[in-house]
Amino acid sequence: MRKLSGMDASFLYSETPNTPQHVGSIQYVEVPLHKRATYFEELKALYAERAHLVPYLTQKLKPMPWGIDHPVWIRDREFDIDAHFNHVTLEAPGSVRQLEELTAELYEPMLDRDKPLWQVWVIDGLADQMVAVFSKIHHACIDGMASIAAVETLSDSQPSPRAVLPAAAEFWNEPEPLLDELMRESFVNLTKYSVDAWSRWPAQVAAGIRATRESVRSAAERPASAKKAPWNAPIDGRRALAGTTFSLSTLKLISKETRTKINDVVLAITADALERYFAREDVSVEGPMIAGCPVSLRQPGDDTMNNQVTMMPVSIENHIGDPVRRLRSINSHSKAAKGDLENLGEAVVTDFGGPFVPAQLENLARATANGGLAALGDEVPMNLVVSNVPGLTTPIYLAGARVIGSIPCSIVTHGSGLNVTVTSYLDRMDLGLTAARSVVDDVQSLRDDFDAAYAALVEVVLGQPVVAEGFEAEPAVAAA
Repeated sequence: MRKLSGMDASFLYSETPNTPQHVGSIQYVEVPLHKRATYFEELKALYAERAHLVPYLTQKLKPMPWGIDHPVWIRDREFDIDAHFNHVTLEAPGSVRQLEELTAELYEPMLDRDKPLWQVWVIDGLADQMVAVFSKIHHACIDGMASIAAVETLSDSQPSPRAVLPAAAEFWNEPEPLLDELMRESFVNLTKYSVDAWSRWPAQVAAGIRATRESVRSAAERPASAKKAPWNAPIDGRRALAGTTFSLSTLKLISKETRTKINDVVLAITADALERYFAREDVSVEGPMIAGCPVSLRQPGDDTMNNQVTMMPVSIENHIGDPVRRLRSINSHSKAAKGDLENLGEAVVTDFGGPFVPAQLENLARATANGGLAALGDEVPMNLVVSNVPGLTTPIYLAGARVIGSIPCSIVTHGSGLNVTVTSYLDRMDLGLTAARSVVDDVQSLRDDFDAAYAALVEVVLGQPVVAEGFEAEPAVAAA
């Protein structure tokens, strides 16, 4: 039995059919010819063999009585790998657009809370003979960095899968907690929350004073809110997914040349892409938009499967026309935002709670499920989420198939119907767009805007055209 933190559980409380709270990815893998007929079964067998090594694969939720405290994870003693694995073959011609439309449809439903909160689909029939492994996992289980740790555990550094020790006999016989155990656990947790709240208040007061002083000082330079974009509205449960890939080494060259960070470069590309989108859709958004950038609070070496992250608002300066000036201005805003986080210090917490807080938050989510509040006003604290998850730097294999790249899929909510997530792998920077179809009706065209924005920034900063090579190889710059 393991209790969810307040941050973990918050993804459960805010979940509705229109706003599922799972994340995922479309992994492109190169399956050897002799394995294609058996790959689905081999991948399923690998997951079954290693399920005990990744907590979320075999743990399901156990709510606390009457919603008095956060739920706990318990072992699913009836765990069935077949309930989590699916096989789909695309109809000809097997295009990337077909794959994106299929995965968007599969991505829409909420996960079954009576089972471990994850699903995998093996999708073949792609025109280039690759195979896609599409997965979705509830955000209550993991954050971005934890997902990378899970990928490392489930994959191998060479084509032949390594041998792993089997689960101990008692692993599958973990007893389900009784009512008195749950109540005792709740009492301990609620007492801990009260003690922690009292011990943190001096740091929180000091952080509040620092943050207020800094906000007053910089109010004229840094916007506290932004005008709404078209996707800052109520959404329904339909989703759209699209992905592209950039050269990580090229992004590093741009970063070095402009003395900025790679995350700043991603934000600059996002700003340009959205301006192209607005021009094509004949939309006008006054002033700079604000991106919410998740920042990991995880300490080095911490591979715990949970959520340890906070949100950092950064102006993406889309109102600045010059690409290099825009990039440097974003860098300036990013530095200031990081300074704000440092000022908060110990006031940033990932675990919180109180008596019947879960029940109250779930009732609030149900009361606001139609997204009506998102329609109020003409400003928002942030327009979209732009997340950068550092990935693996060495090649990996999944059940003997080489992983080529991975398009991330994330969460959209009422008032924030567009998400941009990038993750690195080898010399790739794979970018995934997740959108609510009701507010972004052509995410594939928006993906083209990102490609154009990337090419334009490469041209301006490095003076070299981008060579488009498709998904099999990351886009590179032309030889000098």
